[in-house]
Amino acid sequence: LDPQHTQGLETRWRLYIKLEENEAAKDDLFYLMDLYEREKQIVACQKIANQAVELFPQDERALLKMCFLQARLGAPNHLAAYGRKLLELCHQQGLHERANSYRRWLLRQNLTLDDRFEFEVS
Repeated sequence: LDPQHTQGLETRWRLYIKLEENEAAKDDLFYLMDLYEREKQIVACQKIANQAVELFPQDERALLKMCFLQARLGAPNHLAAYGRKLLELCHQQGLHERANSYRRWLLRQNLTLDDRFEFEVS
């Protein structure tokens, strides 16, 4: 399998899911996201990131990638929604410093005033 062949990677991560090899599926999903991002195919990257978040809602990397993509796409409402999930996950896992770092990054993004206020007081 050519490591740059996106169609093959898309097929392979789905196969890994069916075989319940979640870590291998995650590796392929993140590799695909990186490929699409490098090729500046942001919508395709977002599609894969969305699948990663749906399959692995407790995966910090998937949520963080989705936040970065929403910021890049200029989607403040989606950015805030994924940001909330990311901060909640970090707090649940006791990663308070990391949550604060992410919160500071979120506050530097183009958020609505309501979302900005929510992140400032959280």
